[in-house]
Amino acid sequence: MDRGCYKKENPLASKRELVSTPVDDPLLGPSVSIFIDPTRALRNALFDTAYFVVAAIGILLGIADASTNSVDLLGVTTPGYFLGLAEIAGSIVIAVWGLRAFIINVRMFRDPLLVVVGREGFDFTFGHGPVMWNEVETISDPGARGGSPGALRVFFSDPEDYEERHELSAFDRLVMRLAKDSITLATTNILPVDQVETLMLKRLQEYRHPQTVRAASSGSSRPKAARLPKS
Repeated sequence: MDRGCYKKENPLASKRELVSTPVDDPLLGPSVSIFIDPTRALRNALFDTAYFVVAAIGILLGIADASTNSVDLLGVTTPGYFLGLAEIAGSIVIAVWGLRAFIINVRMFRDPLLVVVGREGFDFTFGHGPVMWNEVETISDPGARGGSPGALRVFFSDPEDYEERHELSAFDRLVMRLAKDSITLATTNILPVDQVETLMLKRLQEYRHPQTVRAASSGSSRPKAARLPKS
């Protein structure tokens, strides 16, 4: 995302709540840039360091188990090297995931612009370029409880076409598959997801039904007829 025109000022310098500012994006049209609280991103980055602690413990346990002939695992005798290698591999995955989350949160702390939502689509800071509304199936959180979304998730009408068009890496394709052909833009621990979801759904419906929007806007702007004075 080319964010040069969005970084003239940081509206979240001293606030902890969601802040949005109108912008005119050359590709997305009239848009709204949405920021997060950088202090929350820094807090999340500190929490992400726990991944490295867990990974380090797992690697040490894996090395110890790999040096033994056999390990009693839930009543089943398992070769030590097999269990040790599995623990080391799992710990490496945890470390990589934690490193990825740590880097993302540090970047959000340095530049709190999260997403730009426009008339033609949206542009996610950590995405792979602008996403047009014709690529989107819906925006929802299937795991939401009590009607309030916990994550800002975007589902695509043609996931394979999205992967090819945006040249996703093998790792990013795997993440999309695990997320049931969707991407997660944010969770409630960094911004009010329900407000952003409402805005994006509104823009999506306006894109799909532009005639309805124009009719509603023209009807609301139509001047009221003057009443004749009573005789």
